[in-house]
Amino acid sequence: MSARDERPDAEEVAVAATTAGAASTGPKPPRDPAAVAEAWVVTTETGSRYVVVRDHADVWWFGGDNMPSMWSVALPRGLWRIDPPRPWPPILGSGLVMMAPAGIDRTDPARVPGGGKLTSAVQIVEPLSADAAAAYANGGDDA
Repeated sequence: MSARDERPDAEEVAVAATTAGAASTGPKPPRDPAAVAEAWVVTTETGSRYVVVRDHADVWWFGGDNMPSMWSVALPRGLWRIDPPRPWPPILGSGLVMMAPAGIDRTDPARVPGGGKLTSAVQIVEPLSADAAAAYANGGDDA
């Protein structure tokens, strides 16, 4: 069994997709393509793929199919509110830091599990359509 097989089951993924940000008092994930200002897919050297989205309110979001490790939990499906990624744009060959905003409560469902991610070295950064980003936010296919 690969590490990816240890990801949450379909029911857990569906719950995460519909609840990420749903009970949050803050901004909601951009579930409509019109709410997406820019979106990208970032692929790292471990094969993790992250969806990074900036909405028209200049709020940043990310989600992904990450490779879990002893330092990193598998992300449930959905977009998670973050501070602007650092560095942005990503530097090929360097890690990317995506952290929950400092003011977001630890119990807020829009807070990324574990508080954030430090990725392995970025290898590819590709633009993603607003339609694909919104579909991902709604629990659709991987970007």
